[in-house]
Amino acid sequence: MAANPNELLKQADAALKRSDHFSGAKLLEEFLKRFPHDPRAPKMRGTLGELLLSLARLDEAAELLERALREQGDSAQLLFRLGQAYAFQGRTDEAFSMMDRVLRLDPDHEGAIARRAALCQYLGRVDEAAEVLDDAYARGLSGYHLAHAFAGIASRLSRRSEAIARLEPFTADQSVPAKIRAEMLFTLGRLYDGEKQYDLAWSAYERANAMLRPRIDISHIDQSTDEVIATYTREAIASMGRAERSAERAILIVGMPRSGTTLLEQILGAHPDIVPAGELPALPKAVASIPGRKALGFMPPVQRVRGNALRRANAIFLDAIDAFNADARRVIDKLPANYCYLGLLPAMLPGVHVIHCHRDPLDTCLSCFFRNFSGQHLIYTDLNWIGRSYRNYVRLMRHWEEVLDGILPIFHADYAGVVADLENSARALVQAVGMPFDEACLHFERQKRMAPTLEPEQAGRNVYDSSIGRWRNYEKHLGPLIEALGPELART
Repeated sequence: MAANPNELLKQADAALKRSDHFSGAKLLEEFLKRFPHDPRAPKMRGTLGELLLSLARLDEAAELLERALREQGDSAQLLFRLGQAYAFQGRTDEAFSMMDRVLRLDPDHEGAIARRAALCQYLGRVDEAAEVLDDAYARGLSGYHLAHAFAGIASRLSRRSEAIARLEPFTADQSVPAKIRAEMLFTLGRLYDGEKQYDLAWSAYERANAMLRPRIDISHIDQSTDEVIATYTREAIASMGRAERSAERAILIVGMPRSGTTLLEQILGAHPDIVPAGELPALPKAVASIPGRKALGFMPPVQRVRGNALRRANAIFLDAIDAFNADARRVIDKLPANYCYLGLLPAMLPGVHVIHCHRDPLDTCLSCFFRNFSGQHLIYTDLNWIGRSYRNYVRLMRHWEEVLDGILPIFHADYAGVVADLENSARALVQAVGMPFDEACLHFERQKRMAPTLEPEQAGRNVYDSSIGRWRNYEKHLGPLIEALGPELART
């Protein structure tokens, strides 16, 4: 790594020009660590804050942007980015405040207008969001930020055709950053889907995924799953140590992305004694702290799951739960991929509550393909990759169910069943985590809490069944997915 500040900044600039945000952030972090008093440091803190926001490192981004504002004074750009960070953190009042400050500096700041409308929308205040955007259009503003924000509320207002006409030209506009065009194509797909123009919807989704699809080799995933299944036997799991500190406060909601985990989090999170923490990185960090080569990229050797390593892993996870909320009787971590670690939980997190959410395989996989994961989970940009990933998820879950029977209780929730019978499903979920039932769980949409994993048109709604069997609208396009899933999982 460069030894002087000029070279570090030159390398960071080169990384950003090739859209390598991860490397750019790493270089700027090194610059600020080694040269904190350099005259350029305040500006670089703001730049790094924006980068970390794009990498979803929200707490660090907010802290850096707050400091940059103290050092540089009010800047519409920094205020806007900080407001975005607050919004994604669920700090909605502070996010509104930031957007209002931006608009006092620049009343025509389309990004702030669009973000303000999006905040209203995610809180269920759709009419207010429409007023904000209609006023901007009436004043002659017409940029892509506004078109995209309007598209997010159009379905709730029965104004999809208007939204398509505004949004579609920007999806082919090369002056719009590619990442944003891809995001707009996902939105355009949802609009066409709502209009039942499924071929046009598919075209938009395919274009979006093609823009994001990386060149990666996933040939290892079958072998890696085999390795975990062969290593984590019932006998091996019984041989591991056991942490002393109870994890009874923790609820893990696991499964494939887009399988209904957010719905379960909303139902449980409406309970007055249960707090939803979103998708925490705590469990992957805890597992990563256990030394030794990781099978499947993350599972440690069984013989290392004991002693100080086990106590450290236990503390990393539970300290993160306590840091989020130290008082609630239950705290939910709904990172779906935590299903990978279930074989470690009897030793690492004794008493933890596990809920596995599952959904029709084709609906789940299609929903993954239709979702913009913002630079994460790029394996879901290809139908074959999605099918193979799902197949290995099923293999691993079946293994855990077999070897953990009688050792780790796993409550299974079927998405379609929850939608069909909310009350009995909610009662069963609450009972599964050892809590008394509360009627608030049946009216979770009243919480007005932002859930970043919801699609815009889902915000502020209770259960709905429109996504069940959705794959049938796109069956003629799903050959690679059906082949990858195999006949057992892709029963059509």
